[in-house]
Amino acid sequence: MKQFAIIGLSNFGKCMLDEFEQFDCEILVIDKSRELIELIKERVTSAYIADAMNEETINRLVPDSIDAAVIDLGDSIEVSILVTNYLKKMGVGKIIAKAESAQHGEILQIIGADTIVFPNREAAKRLAPMTASDTLFGYFPISEELIIAEIQAPAAVDGKSVAEADL
Repeated sequence: MKQFAIIGLSNFGKCMLDEFEQFDCEILVIDKSRELIELIKERVTSAYIADAMNEETINRLVPDSIDAAVIDLGDSIEVSILVTNYLKKMGVGKIIAKAESAQHGEILQIIGADTIVFPNREAAKRLAPMTASDTLFGYFPISEELIIAEIQAPAAVDGKSVAEADL
């Protein structure tokens, strides 16, 4: 069974918890807010009220065999950098960190985060094209050069197969 750690329960961390719950996995959560831990403690394998800024705390609470760690310490940029560094030194296999800015993301990448998430930027990239277009219903960027888009078909191809439409 896979094990995941979520360090910090800001918006992205909470969303990751919601998504992880759909899978058969063990979830460990660390946050310094007693109120947040009380709200989620029944939903996870382990929940700790702790300050993630302390390396000894991370080493004690997060097993080095954990499959992945998600870091979302809100706007605490320095702490997210430190925690990423602590987890990297422990040998955690996959580190996913939320970045607040391009510079923050660059530092996280340098110190070893495997995946850097920019939630606001990524949401804007998905929503702006659909808002600007009258024919675009769904838009999902795969890479810088490739997207999957759901568009309204032109009337000329209505009722035709893809081959008949000769797209």
